[in-house]
Amino acid sequence: MAYSSRNTNITERSSKLDSPSNVRTEDQSIREVADTRGPVRTTGLTNPSEVITVRNPTYIDTINLGPEIQTKTLQTTFGREEDYVEIHIKNTAGQLIYSEVNFTDFELNPLKDNIIINPEKLLLDRGYLSGKYIINLHLFRNKVFHSSSFPFQIKEISTSRREIKTISEGVTNNLFDQAIVNFILEIESASYFKEFVLNFGKGILVPGINLMLNKETLKHELIIKTLDALPSDINKNTKFKIVEEISDPISIEVDLGVSPLKDDSIELMGPNFQIDTRQNNSIPSSFKSYNDILNYNVTSSYNHLLNKLENPDTVNIKYDFIRNVSSSMEELDRPYHFENFVHFSNSVVRLKNFKTKLKSIELYESQIAETELIKGSFTGSNAFKNIIEPIKTKKRNIIKGFDGYEHFLYFTTGSNDYTWPKSNPYTPYNLYSITSSQAITWLGSEKDSYNDYGGQLLSASLYDRENPHNLNKLIPEHILENNNNNLYVNFVNMMGQHFDHIWTYIKHLTEIHNTDNKFGISKELVYYQLKSLGIDTFDQFENADLIEYILGEGIQDNTVGNLIIGQYIVGSNSNAFYNVEKGIKTMVTASNEGSIPKGQITKEIWKRLYHNAPYLLKTKGTERGLRALMSCYGVPSTILNVKEYGGSTLLSGPLKDLDIFRYL
Repeated sequence: MAYSSRNTNITERSSKLDSPSNVRTEDQSIREVADTRGPVRTTGLTNPSEVITVRNPTYIDTINLGPEIQTKTLQTTFGREEDYVEIHIKNTAGQLIYSEVNFTDFELNPLKDNIIINPEKLLLDRGYLSGKYIINLHLFRNKVFHSSSFPFQIKEISTSRREIKTISEGVTNNLFDQAIVNFILEIESASYFKEFVLNFGKGILVPGINLMLNKETLKHELIIKTLDALPSDINKNTKFKIVEEISDPISIEVDLGVSPLKDDSIELMGPNFQIDTRQNNSIPSSFKSYNDILNYNVTSSYNHLLNKLENPDTVNIKYDFIRNVSSSMEELDRPYHFENFVHFSNSVVRLKNFKTKLKSIELYESQIAETELIKGSFTGSNAFKNIIEPIKTKKRNIIKGFDGYEHFLYFTTGSNDYTWPKSNPYTPYNLYSITSSQAITWLGSEKDSYNDYGGQLLSASLYDRENPHNLNKLIPEHILENNNNNLYVNFVNMMGQHFDHIWTYIKHLTEIHNTDNKFGISKELVYYQLKSLGIDTFDQFENADLIEYILGEGIQDNTVGNLIIGQYIVGSNSNAFYNVEKGIKTMVTASNEGSIPKGQITKEIWKRLYHNAPYLLKTKGTERGLRALMSCYGVPSTILNVKEYGGSTLLSGPLKDLDIFRYL
C-alpha cells in the first residue's frame, strides 16, 4: 500500500499571549494561531481493500509562548461519550457528493489509541462501486449540547458576516442559559485558548473566537464572533452545532478502479449430440428475406392477420354455441351463447364497446376515402403519406386490439346469427354501418321504451340479469343508480372482462379429459397434454406460408402464372391475398366456412391423436395401430397393403385380405 502522507501530530504554534482573558479579544493573535495549524493528513491508497488504522488518535499541541514563558503541552484524547466522527466524500474535482454527520462504521480498540476504518467497505456500503474518491474524516467533540442534530439556529447576521445572533428552538431559557454559562466557564478556566468551531455540516467549519449570552430578549440568544466571515451560502435560519476539533482532518484518496460488468444472463447449455436427428429433423424452407415474409398489400386479410398475431388463441371458444336443455327446464335454466365467454363482466357493455369501435373504424374509413380523392403528383409525396398513414394506423390498431369475441363479430360470416351483419357472403366481409337498419335490428336495445327493443342487447341484458357471477351485482344499488359513479362501474366491468380471460383458461383445464371431438379439450391445449403423456408431436406445416398457416387464405402468383385445377386456382410467392368470392379463388377445402388454416389442421390432428392415444399405445407395432394412426392424419387406411410375417399359423390363401376403398 502506497501512502503520500504527512503524519504530523505535534504542531508548533506561535502567539503573543498575556492571559487567557486576552485570547478572546485579540483577533490578530488568534489568526496567527489558526493560520499555523497542522495541515490535513493525506493518505493515498492503491489497494482500497486495505484497512486504514489511525494510530494514537490523541491530539498534542505544543504552544511556544516565547523565551520568557515556559512551553505548554496540550493533549486531547478521542473516545468520550460526546466524541464522534464525521465523514465527507468528494470526487477528484473536490465536489462534495456525500456527507455523514455521525459516522459509526469504525472500530476503536479498548485502549482507545487506534481507530480502524475500511475505506473500500465505507464506499461500497454507500453505493459507490467504482472510480476515484477522497474521504475526509473529522474527529469532533460536541460542546454546549450533546446532540447528533444541529441545535443552534442563526437569527441575525451582521454586515461584516463575522458576528451572528443564534437561538436554540425547543430548548427552554433556563436549560439554554445553564449550557452556555458552563461552556463559557470551561473556556475561561482553561490555561490556554480553547478553540471552538461552528459546524454547519457538509464540511463547512467556521472557527469561533468569542461568545456572549444575551438574556435581554424574550428568547435568550447566544452572540458569537467568528474568525472569518461566514460563507455566502450561510444565511438566516441556517442550523449548526458547536464542536471542538480533537484532531486535524484526515484525507484518504481511494481508487476503486473500474467495476466489472455483472453477468446476469442465463448460461446456455452446450450442444446435445445425443438428439436422434432421424426423428426430430425438420424440412428447411427456402431462403426468404424480410420483405418476402411480410411485404404484401394491406387488405382486410392483413388486418385479420395482425389481430391473430397480437392476440394468439390460448383456448378455442365456441362463441355461437348454445348448450342443449330440455324444454321443461328452459324457463329455469335458459341457455345463452354469452355464457361461453362472459362470466364476471357485462355482456351488454361488451356489445356496446364493439359498436363504439366500429363507429371509430367507419370514421377513419371515411377520412381515408376523402384523402384518397386527392389526385396528382401530391399523392406520391411525403406530405400526403404523413396525412393518410396516421389514419390507417389508427384503424389498424383498433382491429389489432380486438379480443376474441370482437374478432368473432368482425371476421365471421354474416350468415351466423350471432355475428355483426355483413353485406356480402364472402371474404373480406363488408360490415353494415352502425346506422343501417340491418345493424340496428341485429343489435336492438335492452330498454323496452325504445322502438328497436330486442336483438342481441336484449339477450345480453337477460343473461347479465341471470348471471350470478356478474361483478356488478357486488356494487350497492345506490352507487349504480347515481350517474356520477359511471366511471367506477365501468372500471368494475373492465376488471370483470380481465378475469373472464383467466376464467376461460381455467374452464378449459377442467375439460382436458372430455373425449368429445367437437366440444372436448381445447385444440390449444392438446399439444401440452400429448407431451405429458410422452407422445412426440410434429407440425407437418411448419414451413407453410404465414397467411396459409394462420388464416387459411390462398395466395396468387403474379410472377409465374397460376395453376388452374378445375374451378380452383393454386399459386404461391404472392404479395396479395385473394379477396374474391368464396369458391372461385381459394384453397381447396371441404368446409362450408371457407379454407381451414394449416395451423388448425395440425391442431385437429393432434386432437385426434390425443383422443385415440389409449388405442394407439395399446396397438403400437401392429397393423391395427398403423391403420389407426393413418386415419388420424386423414389418410385412407386402404392406401397401404400391409403384410405381416411370423407366427405358426399356416395360410393356404393370400397372406392378407385386401380392403378396397372407393372414393365417392
